[in-house]
Formats: sequence, C-alpha cells, structure tokens
Amino acid sequence: MNRQKRFSFRSSIYLAGLLLTACRVGNVQPGTLAAKVASWDVAAESLWQKETEAMPDVNAASQIAAQRTVDKTIQALAPIVFTVDTAHPNGKYVGLHRGFNDWHHSLFGYGERNAGIPVDPSGERYLAAIGFNYYRMVLDLNPGSLTSGNPIAADVNAWTPFQGRPVPPTPTRAQLLQEAANPANYNWTSLDPQMSAIAALGVNALLTIIGTPEALIAPGSRRPADWPEKHEWWPVPNDPVVYAAVVKHVVMHYTQGWAGGQYYDLSEYEVWNEPDAPDYWAGNSLPDQNYAAWYALYREVWRSLKSITTDKRTYRVGGPAITSRSPIPSSYVEDFLRQSAGDGVWPDFWSYHNYADDPLDHYNYQREVERRLAGATDSRKPPLVYLTEWNRGRVLDSFYTGRPDPDLDAMWAAVRDAITLGALASTELARATFFISTDIDQAGSFFFGNGGLLHHRSTSELDRRKKPYYAFLAFERFMAHPELLPFSTNRDSEIGVICGRSANRRMFGTIVINPDPFGLKTVAFQFNALPANSRFAVVSYLLDATHDLAPLGRSEFNSDQHGKLALPPLYVPSESLVLLQATRQFN
Repeated sequence: MNRQKRFSFRSSIYLAGLLLTACRVGNVQPGTLAAKVASWDVAAESLWQKETEAMPDVNAASQIAAQRTVDKTIQALAPIVFTVDTAHPNGKYVGLHRGFNDWHHSLFGYGERNAGIPVDPSGERYLAAIGFNYYRMVLDLNPGSLTSGNPIAADVNAWTPFQGRPVPPTPTRAQLLQEAANPANYNWTSLDPQMSAIAALGVNALLTIIGTPEALIAPGSRRPADWPEKHEWWPVPNDPVVYAAVVKHVVMHYTQGWAGGQYYDLSEYEVWNEPDAPDYWAGNSLPDQNYAAWYALYREVWRSLKSITTDKRTYRVGGPAITSRSPIPSSYVEDFLRQSAGDGVWPDFWSYHNYADDPLDHYNYQREVERRLAGATDSRKPPLVYLTEWNRGRVLDSFYTGRPDPDLDAMWAAVRDAITLGALASTELARATFFISTDIDQAGSFFFGNGGLLHHRSTSELDRRKKPYYAFLAFERFMAHPELLPFSTNRDSEIGVICGRSANRRMFGTIVINPDPFGLKTVAFQFNALPANSRFAVVSYLLDATHDLAPLGRSEFNSDQHGKLALPPLYVPSESLVLLQATRQFN
C-alpha cells in the first residue's frame, strides 16, 4: 500500500511507550533507488534464515534476544528508502519550536532578581539562536496570593479599590466599576518589570490573565494552611464583571498609554490557566463544575478587551488552557463553543497543555482536539489551536520533587522533542510554547528542576546548552525550507522523518530521528521532480551523545535527466538526529 505522509512515525519495538509511524510502499519501480537497494533486502532475508536455522533450542527470552540481534543486523544492511516528492508541498512548518513559556521564572531572571542573584544574559542569546519569537507570560494581578515564601510573589496587588478613602461596608458592583476606572487604585510595581522585559525582547507575546486582587477574592477560595507546599493555589474572582474591568484598564495601561502607561504591542490574551485543575481554581478538582465560573470570567474578559477602541490593533482573546485530560471534558469544548457562539464571544484561539514522554500522545491529543472542535462548530471556522504548555511527562517529577533527572539533559529528551515537533508539524496546530526554556534554580521559585533546554546559570560552569537545545536548533535550520513535502517509504521503520523545501525550490532538506538507543539505522533518500541534470551541494549535521549538531561533511551530487536525485545511504547512529540539507548550485 502506497501512502504519503508529511511525517513518519510508528510503534517502536525497542522503546517501550515511544510510538512512531511509518509508511509502506509496494510495487517497487525499476530504475528507482528502492530497486537499486533491493539486493540489500535479499541479503538480509538470507541472513535471517541462516541465523534462525542455527538458533539453539533455548528459552523464549534467549530466542527474543537472538532475534533482536538479527533484526539489528538486517536493519544495518538494508536501507530504509524515502522517496520524496519535491513538486507538491502539502503543508508548511510554522516554527513550533520558536515559542517558550517560562511563567514567572527563568527567561527574564525575575525570580533571581527578587532573590538578589545576578542574572546571566547568555540564555537570551542562546534562545535567539534557535529563533525564539513568541513568549507566553502571565499577566498576574496578584502574585502575592499564590503562595507564601515564594520570591516571585514578593510584590503586591495590581489593583486595590478606594485608595485613600473610606471603604463602604458592602461595595456595590457599580461602585467597584468606578474604582476600576480610577488610576489612583493601581500599583504597577509588580507588572512593570515584566512587561518592559517582554517589550525589550521584541517578540510576540501571549499574556495569560490570572491572579485575583484581594478585594475580589471569592469567599472560601483563599489558600488553606494545609495545602501542599509544592503545589500552587490560585484564588478565583467573586465578580467576573468587575474583574474584567480591572483587566481592561491594566491592558490599556500597557497598550494604550492609560494612566501614564506604555504603547507596547501586546495583542493576545489567554483567560486563566488550567481552570480544570485544583491548583489553579481554588482547590476545586471538579472540572465541569469549574467550567461555569470560568466561562463567565472568559465571557466578561472577552467583552471587556474587545470593547477597547483602537485603530492600531485587534485584541485576540482565547482559552481555556486546560490540562490534557482524557477524554477532553465536553464542557470546555462543545459547551464552550456553543455558549460563546450564542453570547457573541467566539474565541480567537482554543488552548490546552500537554506533558507526555510519548510523542504520539502529543500527536493524538492534538488530532482529537481538532476533531472535537470541528465537530462542535456549525458554520463558523474553528478557532486556531494553541498548545501553550508542552514538555515531556517526566519533567513534572523533576519540577515537584526538585530531583534532577539526567535523561532530561540527554539524547533521551532530545529525540522525543524532535519527534514531537515533527509530528505536530503535520497537524493544524498554530502555536506552541515549550515550558520551560531554562532549568529553574531553587532560589528563584518554589518550582525547580531540570526540564529546560538550558542549564541554569548556577549549575553549569561551561556551556549551558543541553542536548534538547540542539534538537530545537535543528528545527530552526529546517526553517530554511519550511514547505513540507510528502514522501513514501519502502518498508516499516522505527525512524522519524520530516522533509521540506524552500519557496524558491532551490533548497530542500530533511531531519531524520533515530530514537532507538541500541541500533544503527541506514536510510537512503531519493528526491523526485527536481530540475534535470542539476548539481546539488549536500551538507549533513549530527546530534548524538558526543556531537552537538556537528557538520559531518559536504558533498555534491547531480540529478539525472528525469530530475531524480538519489543520495547514497546515510548511517544514523543510535539515539540520534541527522539534519541533511541540499542546495542547488548554479556555477
């Protein structure tokens, strides 16, 4: 069966839980690269028969181990052939690796500054090298309500009504709305450093609106004394209308110059964070029950921000930034879209979070999100989908226990990140923000762990870049040829592949990912529909345990009279990534 894909991945027999797919191609055509290597398959089959006939009659475990050795030998002999159609791109890689989400933590050194620790600026330089251009940051209206003893939460409420005046015994909504419009009631000392840091970076930003000013905290939603120390607690507002009015004026301060503010280009807003989780909705663990209160908050914030009159920008509002529950709660999908359509507050984007060690979990969840959103939409176009937090599943253990996990610094994490990015590239995902760019030091937050792409500046005397960083760097280089190309293969494989070309068709390339920690893989590429009799310079780069996307060499090859370019077999070491790029030469 001949199937064409933008990314290949299938179930791996060597890595429990790591799933990849593959395509199978039948009817090998004479003269193709697949036909040229058919003798490899014959030799491998012959070897398999000889080895199995000679296999001693031992227990099943020994037989499996012996068969696995034979499988490795077969794989080393027979290339996995990828035939790439360069004439018909079927998608575009949108730079999903370029977004980061550091919450309060490491990118700006916010926690470090509050703790009196000098900030190392090398992290921003490293992130710039991998194309960092999109940042998710909290617009926290009351960081002090988060937890006690947290350096990031040392500042005060953004808004306190009736400053310098008597507070009525029971303020009415009308009175509080008047107070929301009074500049004297705002304290910008907590938010100003964060907003100015975002503006200084010159990147696009998504601000997540969260945090409840003390005057609006709902009864019974304050953090209890016995709440686990390593878990967050976010009180919720008692009046979404007044809360939305406060949000509106905060946004106007940073985008419209209100109350002596700024004119930053901040246009995207996400309403709250994980309202389906107890940590973020005053300890309530019933997501459907939380939904009604969250939706009321979303509706009012949407109306409030969209009411800001401006000729310079359109404010985009979305949510719900839920966790990756399975199944996805219908309240946050079908009910949300139905109600938002009826109330005229259709989301500009629908957001969620996912932490998973298995790249296929990321892929399948995103596809399920797309299916559910499409099914819940009538005549409207479904909202864009944003993955506003993602990482490997094991990172959560490191965050909450504070114990470093060596695999998170190594190729184990790098190949999973690369396969996840490749798989998500073949979906309709519009944005992704990786949590977190830099390992979090204990001094900077009650979170700490080694789930980032960079070592914390206090834990690395040399290079801060970790193996996963270079996987992201490979995808940044892939942006030179982002138009995704379909391809087919000659047999099933445990290999991740993504191919692309440049818009001018002069350059094309591929990323090959071998997640198997035990076996070398041999791959071969044939690129079709190229200019006939043309010369191409091919450069390859290797990321593995001892190479940091190091160049392997440069060679030149010619396409034939039919516009086919058949490259020699490429050996991909165990648990590694190879970036291959070809550029047409004109002299």
